[in-house]
Order: sequence, then C-alpha cells, then structure tokens
Amino acid sequence: MTQATGSDQIVRQSREQSIDLPFNLAQPHLGGAAATLGHILFVTSVIAAMISFHNTTARYVFALGREGALGILFLIFVTAIAVVVFSARDRRGESR
Repeated sequence: MTQATGSDQIVRQSREQSIDLPFNLAQPHLGGAAATLGHILFVTSVIAAMISFHNTTARYVFALGREGALGILFLIFVTAIAVVVFSARDRRGESR
C-alpha cells in the first residue's frame, strides 16, 4: 500500500479510505470484479471468525460446566465483585 500511495501519502489515504484502501488500490490493476470479490471475502472471513470465536467459547464453558469447575469459577467471580463493592462502600477511615 505504501508503494502504491507513496510513503508521504499512506497515512492520509488510510484515514480517508479506511478499510476500502486495499480494494481501491487493487481495482485499477485487477478490475472492479476483483475488488467486489475482495469485499465479499473480507466480510465472510469476519463472519467466520465470529462464528469460530463463539464456538470456542461455548465449548470451553460447556467443558467447565461438565467438570463442575464453572460453579467454582462463578463463586470466585462473585466473591471478587463483593470485595470491590464492600471496599467502595465501607472505607473505615482509609484514605485513597
């Protein structure tokens, strides 16, 4: 991208065009169909990454629940929140 826009223009171009910059730079050389295909592939890859992240998280939580570790992690989390809330409410003369 720096070669196509120039090292002095890359920052300005990337701010103006954002995610479209690589597709706009490729369009004169590869054609409009390639730029459209690039957009489609980009969107589908983002969707695939979101599905993958959700699947991994769901499997991890399921495994923790199956082993009984999720009930323990939940109790630790609730205890940590209770400590923060208690400390915020009852300072007992302590200064910040």
